[in-house]
Amino acid sequence: MLAENQNDVDDRYTRAKQENAELSTKLFMLEEQLRDEQQRSDEKLREEQRRHKDILNRTEREKQLQMENLEIRLQGIEKELSLAKIENKRLEGSLERERNEKNHLNDKCAQNEREISSLREHNRELLNQNREDRESLALEKAGSQQVRT
Repeated sequence: MLAENQNDVDDRYTRAKQENAELSTKLFMLEEQLRDEQQRSDEKLREEQRRHKDILNRTEREKQLQMENLEIRLQGIEKELSLAKIENKRLEGSLERERNEKNHLNDKCAQNEREISSLREHNRELLNQNREDRESLALEKAGSQQVRT
């Protein structure tokens, strides 16, 4: 019985040893898989970080280019505004000169109209005087012809 027990213990020991060897092999394989997975995930993480860094750099460059373009546009608009202000002042000066010229011409026109009116009145007076002189002359002629006859 002792021998049987010894055989039984030996069998159990052999099975435990064999099971232990299998579990050790399985553990070794799982540890290898874990290391492989960690390496892949680390590589994937580095790749994602690199990709995000590239995207961030590209976005920064695009932002910088857009800012430069907007700055150029702003400078152009400011230059246009400055030129428009200068042109506006020039046109305001020209408008003021034209208004003064218009007022001067209106005054001159009114003066000419008054002069024309005055000359017309003088012309009427001269025509009336001329008519009266002709009538007077005709009366004198008629009177001198009557005196002669």
